[in-house]
Amino acid sequence: MEKLLKDVLERVIPSKEEVDAINKFTKSVLRTANDLGIEATVQGSIAKGTWVSGTHDVDVFICFKEDVSRSKLEKDGISFGKKIIKKLGGKPELVYAEHPYTRSTINEFILDIVPCYKLKSASKIKSAVDRTPFHTEYILKNFSGTQANEVRLLKRFMQGIGVYGAKEKVRGFSGYLCELLILEYGTFLNLLSSSGKWKLGHSIDNEDFGTTQNFDDSLIVIDPTDKNRNVAAALDKDKYEIFINACRAFQKKHSIEFFFPNEVESFSKDRLKKDLSKGGHLLIMEFKPPKVVEDILYSQLRKSAHTIVSFMKRANFPVLGYSYTSGELSHILIELETGSLPKKQKVDGPPTDVDQKFQDEFAKKHKKRKTWISGGRWHVEIDRTHTSPESLLNEIIKSPIDYGIGKYVIESLSKECKILTSSEILDSDSEELAKFITSYLSKKKPWEW
Repeated sequence: MEKLLKDVLERVIPSKEEVDAINKFTKSVLRTANDLGIEATVQGSIAKGTWVSGTHDVDVFICFKEDVSRSKLEKDGISFGKKIIKKLGGKPELVYAEHPYTRSTINEFILDIVPCYKLKSASKIKSAVDRTPFHTEYILKNFSGTQANEVRLLKRFMQGIGVYGAKEKVRGFSGYLCELLILEYGTFLNLLSSSGKWKLGHSIDNEDFGTTQNFDDSLIVIDPTDKNRNVAAALDKDKYEIFINACRAFQKKHSIEFFFPNEVESFSKDRLKKDLSKGGHLLIMEFKPPKVVEDILYSQLRKSAHTIVSFMKRANFPVLGYSYTSGELSHILIELETGSLPKKQKVDGPPTDVDQKFQDEFAKKHKKRKTWISGGRWHVEIDRTHTSPESLLNEIIKSPIDYGIGKYVIESLSKECKILTSSEILDSDSEELAKFITSYLSKKKPWEW
């Protein structure tokens, strides 16, 4: 175990060259901002010293006085961000979150320039990003010298098992949440030992605010800078349970694959054909991803997948599972128990002991159909609108607005969308699609490849 963790640390602790490069770059950003008369600070994992080798995301916050209007903050924040980036030789792009900010890739660094209010108390925040400086201050004040590396181990472990990152693509553990977990448990191994015993609703309250009972989430970690905020509120329940399962598995078998998993090995055509034939009825929607930032894209894919699953169930197609991903193309996968249903469908009517007028209304509505009494209730036989999931999926694609599909996905569907069935899946030469389907069908965990 000791050797394994030492090997991991050698790969996750930034080298002196990396640290020097980051420091040089952040100083140049702050100097450029200062030359333009802009007050700016470095935030995030770089400011806290918990960043992992190979990740070069630099968060710089532009500080505005509390009396500046929200509209002026947004307008000037974008303007100042663009000026700083251009001075540094970069090409600015707009990113939309709670309020817009600027981003650019300069050399190997991804620079985000985010406007925020300069506040004296976290209780006065006006937007989510205003909390960040208070988070940075709290971690720097409370961390011991060795805990930064414990956080690095935890982040790499979570990344390896697929639960690291609070953005929509993952909906996992944020960097700040990782830092608070290490503060609570002291070391990576202590956390793993304890979290293997966690249940739904496990709570942590570092500052003893006594507000955990106000939340009903999978994991409750009270923000030390705000007693009325759960840092883990956005954590997906599945990702929480995957983490617990991985902690238990790691304690049984210490393996580097938990930190650095192997690549997914795509099934051969023969293996894929075999799995498709013995599994459920698989359908995949394939379309060009809408041109939006990744966070919005995955939010839209999730919403669209949930909507499709809901309508499949409503149409009596039993759903076995679903998944979604995006790369060169976006894919939404739906697996169903069957690919066809009978043309006729039995629908339950009112009980025979209710007021006669309700029974008469039922009989009138279905006077041209077969109705009968069974088990103390009226029944009717009707024709199904859709006897195949493909039929329903085609209708959703043709009228996505009527079905509540995400608005950006609608734009892509209006241009082109393919429905891939087993035969089209087998004919595809896309390695991206092959890995996606293999991951779904194999049900293997990331560390098991």
